[in-house]
Amino acid sequence: MQVNRYKRQILVASSIIFLLVLCSCTTPRKVLRVNGVEVYQSLGGVGQAAQDTFSSLGVGEILLVNGKHVHTQDGLFLDSVGLAVHIVEQLPNKKSRAMVVLDWEGERMQQIFEGAMGQTTDYWQAKEQMMRAYHLVKKLRPKTTVGFYGFPARDYWNRNDDWRARNLALAPFLREVDAIFPSLYDFYPTTDKNREMELGYVKDNVTEALRLGSQLKKPVFPFVWHRYHDSNKEVGRTLIPPGEFGELLRTTVTTKWAGHKIDGLIWWSSERYFYNLEKKREGSTEDFERLNSPVTQAYLRTLLNALANE
Repeated sequence: MQVNRYKRQILVASSIIFLLVLCSCTTPRKVLRVNGVEVYQSLGGVGQAAQDTFSSLGVGEILLVNGKHVHTQDGLFLDSVGLAVHIVEQLPNKKSRAMVVLDWEGERMQQIFEGAMGQTTDYWQAKEQMMRAYHLVKKLRPKTTVGFYGFPARDYWNRNDDWRARNLALAPFLREVDAIFPSLYDFYPTTDKNREMELGYVKDNVTEALRLGSQLKKPVFPFVWHRYHDSNKEVGRTLIPPGEFGELLRTTVTTKWAGHKIDGLIWWSSERYFYNLEKKREGSTEDFERLNSPVTQAYLRTLLNALANE
């Protein structure tokens, strides 16, 4: 009797431990939410002090899969082995609930954008390859949330009815993924003369994503960047003034379509890479940690204040 009682106690304890382990593997980590908007980061390496701040606040982290792990070198075909290896390495837990964003830009992305309305041969070929990537990730890690970076098509100068019609034609493509990840990177410094254009760019592009998200019942997570887009030869990769960045963020989170607003923000950068470029160019020996963490923490405060004071 005594032995049986001990056996039962051990069995119960083992069951509790198993359930705790199971919960830790399958329950998604709580992500910082401000005014209903989840906050994620994908900054490509930051100082340890900044990383500690992210962890303490519960800022989420996504897995952004660079194109070199997704497609062949010419950008046209799925690299199934490369993608599978990367996913397994980055997400060893088969029950991971991570957010996975596949970065497949270039010719295939343009074939989707330009061929969706006419259902062109190029469109179907591009869709077939890209959806194979999506389904491979879902097969390996079925509980993840998976989508493609940069959809729907972003535009700055030609936000017109034709652009909206072409984005609407993307619905069959976006219906097959789990979430929508538009890009809202800033190209130009805001001035009194172009403020309306700048804020209109943000509002119109967010609206396009929300329109599709509402129609397809997909969550929307825009990518934002605290540096100007590197296509701008004059100011590319330089820091956006905090006040300007905050204004763009407030426009992002207050824009609505049919009562819907964005579900979260993904704050992107490649901080370690940009630091290394600067260091090589200037011959600097400054410490990355000392320089990066204060800047990153300051822009995090700007982001959180913008969300809190929408």
